[in-house]
Amino acid sequence: GGAKNWEGCGAWQLPVDDRALKLAAAAGPEGDGAVIREWLNRGVASGLVTRQEIASMLPVALMGVEPHHAILDLCASPGSKTTQAVDA
Repeated sequence: GGAKNWEGCGAWQLPVDDRALKLAAAAGPEGDGAVIREWLNRGVASGLVTRQEIASMLPVALMGVEPHHAILDLCASPGSKTTQAVDA
């Protein structure tokens, strides 16, 4: 299957993991894996994309964070859930 839109999270899930992308990119610069990996790398470098596991996204999505909420993340390392909460 293709990419999955996690509505309510503002997130998309790609049907491949990082290892598969690395292997596909190693096969050649013109393949789909290389193109997706380059797009992800540019997005992360520019701050437009944050890579995160589904299990890490769900707590913030289920909390229903609103702009007026105050949140204390006691497990903020490396901070992806905190970033997601700030973006909510």
